[in-house]
Amino acid sequence: MKRVYPIVLLLVFGMMNPCTLTAQHFDPKHIHSIEITSGCAPLRTTFEGDASYLDTSWSDKGQNYSVLWWPSINLAYSLAVDELWDIHVIVNYSCQRIRVKQYKILEEGDPHPVVDWKSAPIASWKQTIRSSFAVMADFRLKWFRRDWCTLYSALGIGFPFVPMKPAVTPYVTPIGFRAGGKHFYGLIELNLSSASTLGHAGIGYRF
Repeated sequence: MKRVYPIVLLLVFGMMNPCTLTAQHFDPKHIHSIEITSGCAPLRTTFEGDASYLDTSWSDKGQNYSVLWWPSINLAYSLAVDELWDIHVIVNYSCQRIRVKQYKILEEGDPHPVVDWKSAPIASWKQTIRSSFAVMADFRLKWFRRDWCTLYSALGIGFPFVPMKPAVTPYVTPIGFRAGGKHFYGLIELNLSSASTLGHAGIGYRF
């Protein structure tokens, strides 16, 4: 129990500290922010555009593939317009690794050959890593504001840059949470975009 008291006192002191009393409110002297976040893998269309044809093209060759997604990395710049609105620009890097298994083809020559999917694969190898970059922009509406935290929602658009067919993707944040001091803060978002399909979290610096 004694170990709890220092933590409680630290939290109370942090909330009473004059430097953090208005840390999450609009400050005309500190309207710029840089954020670094990481999270779940992005939308599939970020890599493949309209990917419906891929499953068929792989199976016609007697191949079965599985995808390993790596966490995405995002670097963002945020401009606080006023107490309610932020303009947010994000650059995203994502990558995936594909493991391919080759099965025996029983009948060749047809456009859709017969493949022995029930037997063990005759070969297995790894494809090269596929990378994707995307640029996104959105507007944040800060609909709940307190001295030390902010809740917000965001809506925008993303433009992935991939070797395959490009796609325009949405940037939707139903809810985001930001908390911290005058300069440094943490954030976590539920997000659907070229940055993630579930959510991402990270840190930011306001200046």
